[in-house]
Amino acid sequence: MFRRIANLFRGFLNLFIGGIERQNPEALLAVEKENVRKQIANYNQGLAAHAGLCERLMSQGARAFHCAVLVEKTLPRPKPITPDFVGLRIADRFVFGCGMDAKGYWRNLPEIRAMKEG
Repeated sequence: MFRRIANLFRGFLNLFIGGIERQNPEALLAVEKENVRKQIANYNQGLAAHAGLCERLMSQGARAFHCAVLVEKTLPRPKPITPDFVGLRIADRFVFGCGMDAKGYWRNLPEIRAMKEG
């Protein structure tokens, strides 16, 4: 019963939000830009945390630290860590699958896919 009420509520919200999107697509675009900025900031914080971990391990006497990544994007800006082992190098495109998601979807795909450009 609660699931049915939740579905009705979600449907009502989708109708309301859909109307707002049609009336003001610029506002929706602004919200999406802010979401992307937050995701990039989270990604950069994660990289910085890994770089800090590497430095901490080395300062505590670790003889070596190796970094392996499944996918490395070729970016025009420097990265805080250069991986020692790379599974796949790709252009700067949004990819998902194999543990990477697109807005919470497709994380468990058995292959890596890229969003269409444009």
